Amino acid sequence: MTPITHENIKVLGCNASHDLSQAAGTFLSSAIDTLGFREALFIVYAGTHSATGDSTITVTECDTSGGTYAAITGAAFVNITASNDVGEPFVGRINLDGRKRY
Repeated sequence: MTPITHENIKVLGCNASHDLSQAAGTFLSSAIDTLGFREALFIVYAGTHSATGDSTITVTECDTSGGTYAAITGAAFVNITASNDVGEPFVGRINLDGRKRY
């Protein structure tokens, strides 16, 4: 196993933050090129939810940037609500072996 050092990490800001008081909708970040990386770490700050609001964050993949993206099975932060949003980030890690580039 290769140790994780600053040489092995590329930090990308994919801020897709939106006002949670908005009506339902889909909000996208920019494409992330994963070429040359073995893992992806997602850190999601969901903000404060109202009593009736919820968020679902889905991680998708595609062979080309701007192509047709499909959800990665098991890679979603689902039903983030006022009852489970405790002001801490939601964190997920994905092994990129065998995954699509974007």
